[in-house]
Amino acid sequence: MDKNEQKSLSDYIGYLAKIDPRDYSRDEQKAYWLNLYNALTVKLISENYPIKSIRDIGKKMDGHSLLNKPLIHVADNPISLNDIENRILRPIWKDHTIHFGLNCANMTCPGLLPQAFTGKNVTALLKQSGRDFINDQNGVTLKNGKLIAAGIFSQYRSDFAKDDKMMLKVFAHYADDRLALYLLGFQGKIDYFHDYSLNGL
Repeated sequence: MDKNEQKSLSDYIGYLAKIDPRDYSRDEQKAYWLNLYNALTVKLISENYPIKSIRDIGKKMDGHSLLNKPLIHVADNPISLNDIENRILRPIWKDHTIHFGLNCANMTCPGLLPQAFTGKNVTALLKQSGRDFINDQNGVTLKNGKLIAAGIFSQYRSDFAKDDKMMLKVFAHYADDRLALYLLGFQGKIDYFHDYSLNGL
C-alpha cells in the first residue's frame, strides 16, 4: 500500500469516527461496524508491513493484546477490534454471517471483499462471502474421505452450530450442489485447522 492509499484509508477511518452509528438503521449499523473493523485491520497491517502474520504486531506491543487495544473513538467511546467483534456485532446481531464479513487477515478467515458494506447490500454480500469461503480450499475441503474446515468454524462454534452434525448443514447451505450432497452424507468427524499467515487481504 503506497502513501496515497494509506492516506485515503486514514481519511476513511477518520470519516467513520465522526459518525454515531446509533443514528442509523440496524442494517446500516451492521455495515458500519464491519467496514470499520476491516479498515482498522488493513491499517494495522499496512503500518507494520512486512509481517508474516497479524500476530507479529502483537509481539511488538510487549505482550499486550492487539485485539483489546483501543484504536479509535466512536461516539466518544474508545473502541478496539475486540469491542467491535465481541461486544457489538456478535452479541447484538447474533448472526453467524458476520464472520464472513470480518477480515481477521489470516488464511483461515474469509478474504476482504472488494467493496464496502452498505445497509442495502450487507445481507447479500455476507451470504456471497460465505459461499465463496466455504467453496474455497481455505474454507471447507472434502478429500479422500476427510473433511477439513477452517478454524474459524471451531473458534466460533456457538455462532454457527451446536454440534458437527448441524455444522455440516451450515456448510451444505453455502456449498455448491455437488459438495453440498457430499457434506450432507458425510459420517466422519470434522478436522479444523488454523493458518495464521497473512491472507493477502
